[in-house]
Amino acid sequence: MALADRYGLPVSTSSAVAVERYQDGMDNLLAYGLDGERSFAEAVAADEGLALAHAGSALLAFMKGDGAAAKSAIARAGDLVGGATRRERQHVEALSALMAGRPRAASPSSTST
Repeated sequence: MALADRYGLPVSTSSAVAVERYQDGMDNLLAYGLDGERSFAEAVAADEGLALAHAGSALLAFMKGDGAAAKSAIARAGDLVGGATRRERQHVEALSALMAGRPRAASPSSTST
């Protein structure tokens, strides 16, 4: 059985803990919080291969102005996202483009299929 986030979208992991911790981190980011490190770290600890958790860590670091951590985390997400869903791949691609200073490439209409 595939796991899904609270919106019903599939998440490429077999770990319910990883999904829950990832969702907690994203909830924090969506509330403009900057305290999601632990949630993303726990998601990665539950499933090192969950690209979305690495992407969440990258986004949080980016928002905090920690370019080195953001670059490292988004690179790791890029390394892991190959077998993920199309939506997850596009999420990582968009964040990669944004963090590389290519905001137009990060728009939904310009991500690959």
